[in-house]
Amino acid sequence: MKSEKLVNGLVSIIMPSWNTAKFIGETIQSVKNQTYTNWELLIVDDCSTDNTDEIVASFKDDRIRYFHNEKNSGAALTRNKALREAKGEWIAFLDSDDLWAPTKLEHQINFMKKNGYNLSFTEYEKIDEEYEDLIKFFRNQSVKDPTDLAAVSFRVQCYIDVKDFDNAEKLCSLLSDELKNPLLEEINKAKTGGTE
Repeated sequence: MKSEKLVNGLVSIIMPSWNTAKFIGETIQSVKNQTYTNWELLIVDDCSTDNTDEIVASFKDDRIRYFHNEKNSGAALTRNKALREAKGEWIAFLDSDDLWAPTKLEHQINFMKKNGYNLSFTEYEKIDEEYEDLIKFFRNQSVKDPTDLAAVSFRVQCYIDVKDFDNAEKLCSLLSDELKNPLLEEINKAKTGGTE
């Protein structure tokens, strides 16, 4: 990824997958339902043994690109592979078993543009397989509760500056302790494969 190749206004959505055929169809549909339509979805499969390939192939949309790891590599390296393919000015993360509200990207990108921010995160809810709320995470709870990567979006220059996801802790040097500590926790979890 090089900054001169970036497409203005485009959001590159980074999605690692590993044996999530049960969920990934709904996850992709939640991207297609976005009111902000200037996006590309980069899915990298980390050697799934289920029918993830079949589910992804059922979506006929030129904005969706699908890649495969040659060997199981874990969440961090899988995200790095997708990030290297990204063409967007903005980066957003979405795991293959998570869902976005339809206006998520529109509100978040417009908010960052309006306020001149390079990174932001949203409120989010934990739900079970029946879509029942388990817990809701609000901004004022961020000190004690980790920020889920699906809630984070940022300008791609932040990623270029830190080189790859393994060095993403450097991003946190730009944040207050209130935001930095939960984000670091989530990054460390992702690096050890805890989000798959």
